[in-house]
Parts: sequence; structure tokens; C-alpha cells
Amino acid sequence: MLDSGSYSVISKLARGLDPNTGNKIGEGGIQIDQRISQALSSALSELRRNRHKSYYDLTDEEMELYNRLREYRYGKVKDTKRPAFRVAPDETFSDIAKKKPRSIESLHQIYGLRQKRIDAYGKDFLSVVEEHLKAKGRPT
Repeated sequence: MLDSGSYSVISKLARGLDPNTGNKIGEGGIQIDQRISQALSSALSELRRNRHKSYYDLTDEEMELYNRLREYRYGKVKDTKRPAFRVAPDETFSDIAKKKPRSIESLHQIYGLRQKRIDAYGKDFLSVVEEHLKAKGRPT
């Protein structure tokens, strides 16, 4: 994931500004080829679309758990015809994947989980975490 400094540089370049001075490129400063400018604009658009995606900073193992949780949600959504975010948003699954809670009490520390959601899905979330940890040979 890009840090905020890199994002700022790409954003300025895509707008035709020198990232160091903030001056318009070409006004006594650096020159940027039109192809590079278009590539930067395209990259910036992609970053803007995806910058809030919660899975960017997950390790490979955390990503596996994140995907297991999303598969669980898909099954629930398919069965209940409820929108996916009603079960839990991606940010919640990202936090679960990072923290790997093992008790109902620890679910209260997870982003997006309040009592109603914990009552409805908490045991299932913990079961998915436990299955993942067992598959990885980790103690539960």
C-alpha cells in the first residue's frame, strides 16, 4: 500500500504539479511526457477507487482468513437474501484477520462489531477463525 507521501507525489504529478515546489510542471521545472502524465492519472484514479480497501495491509496468512470470512458471509447472504454489509463489512473481516479473536468477549474489540452483530454472527466468526488456525497448525 502506498504511504500518504507517495500518494501525495502521484496526486501532484497527475495534476501537472511539481511535487517538490507545487509549481506547474514546465514553468522552470521538470517536464513530463504526455504518456507518463496519462499513466499517472490512471494510477491515481485506481488508487482513489481502492484506497479504502481494508485488505491492503494484510499478510498472506491474514488474507486467507479474510477470504474465509468473506466466503462465510457469501453463504449467509445467499441463504438470507440480506445485503453483505448487514452480516459484516470488509473492514470487520480485515480486523478479525489481524487480531484473530478467540472469544465472544474479544469480538467487542473488533471494528464494526456491536452486540447485535456479535449475537447474530459472533460464534460463526469465531468458528471460522478456529478452523483457519487449526488448518495452519496453530493453537486455538
